[in-house]
Amino acid sequence: MLYHTLLISAPLLIAGHGAMVYPPPRSAHNQTLDARNRCGASDPYSKTNSQTGLGDGEYCGIGCLGEACLYYQIGCYAGCGTCSLTGKDLYPTQADLALADDCKPIEPTLGGGDPAHERELRTHNVDGLSAMGDWTRVNPWRAPGTAGMGNPNFQPCGINSGGSAAFSNPETTEKDVPKAGPGTALPKIGKGPIWTRGSTVEASWAIYANHAGGYSYRLCKVNADGSAPTEECFQQTPLNFVGNQTEVRYTDPSKPSVTIPAVTTSVGTYPKGSMWRKNPVPMCNCDLGYGCFGWNTVSALKKIEKADAIEAGGKSSMFTPYSATNFHPGQSSSI
Repeated sequence: MLYHTLLISAPLLIAGHGAMVYPPPRSAHNQTLDARNRCGASDPYSKTNSQTGLGDGEYCGIGCLGEACLYYQIGCYAGCGTCSLTGKDLYPTQADLALADDCKPIEPTLGGGDPAHERELRTHNVDGLSAMGDWTRVNPWRAPGTAGMGNPNFQPCGINSGGSAAFSNPETTEKDVPKAGPGTALPKIGKGPIWTRGSTVEASWAIYANHAGGYSYRLCKVNADGSAPTEECFQQTPLNFVGNQTEVRYTDPSKPSVTIPAVTTSVGTYPKGSMWRKNPVPMCNCDLGYGCFGWNTVSALKKIEKADAIEAGGKSSMFTPYSATNFHPGQSSSI
């Protein structure tokens, strides 16, 4: 059973991914939130500038400690047996699905078929007011737990850079695992915490970029033969949350932690009955989740907006704010 905490840095505008913080993951490369891992470091740990053009130290802070946020997988859709590992379109298209072996995503299961419960569990584009309509319906969080269902090649610990070796996504500064290599191949980090069966334990994660959705925690027993853990193994041991609150801790020690209500479900999840919890942290109120008022000056993002608008027939609302009713940040808007 899990007592859950969420760590955030504030105030900041986040754009990227996120990672587990405690227990520390292998993908954090034994890094701590020191001077080299803080955003704006003079000699940053992250050296991905040659791949992104945005400069050393782009991947920083508690949400990307040791570049842990660069272990993920792109092109995965709800209930599909293949991830394309290429392309990062905000609005999935038929061409994207074709690259994922012509997959046909399952219908959303979030909320177990109860529209009111589903609405409670959604953080983003709650009422489908985007010009693109309900464009997240094929995303795995709309059918929690199904990202790797029936996919023998799915990597439960992500892959370095999130995409294939040929896809132009930034890889980690550390070369202990090659680009597109599995996170299960990362070196062990020594003895971790010892959890007793049936006890209540603490786990935490942090955000580098807020893409809404939700999360769950799972375990996989270490194989005696040394073989890598599989998605099927992790699916066998989902953990249950304890209580109905989440503790938000700031990286700034002068800021007191905040306890907020948690929104959790065990219906419409896979494996059946497993627990999934909604991401309670609000993002900017538009499709992209940041830069929602036209003031974003990053030229690369403007190029993305233009490309998506063309592909969507000129309907893109990537940076267009929703009405207030279309925004549902957990059960509290105070953080």
